[in-house]
Amino acid sequence: MSQASLILGMLWRAGPRGVCTRELLERRMPRYAARIHDLRRRGHAIITMDCDDLDHGHRTRQVRYVFTPPGPPILPAGALAVRLSQP
Repeated sequence: MSQASLILGMLWRAGPRGVCTRELLERRMPRYAARIHDLRRRGHAIITMDCDDLDHGHRTRQVRYVFTPPGPPILPAGALAVRLSQP
């Protein structure tokens, strides 16, 4: 199974909680950003948000990726504001 397929499965299972970059690195996927890019190019709606999970103990800004399946968008709270604030 390809890394892109594994990431898509992780995103699907995570739902609106999303998948933090830490989780992807723990699964030994150092090129996760390239796979996310590939998935987006194939038409998957994946948004990027700040990871605010205190249990992760981030020292720097980290993000989480949230898959939005086809149909009415299911966005986590604050997703629209984050997306609009990005250039």
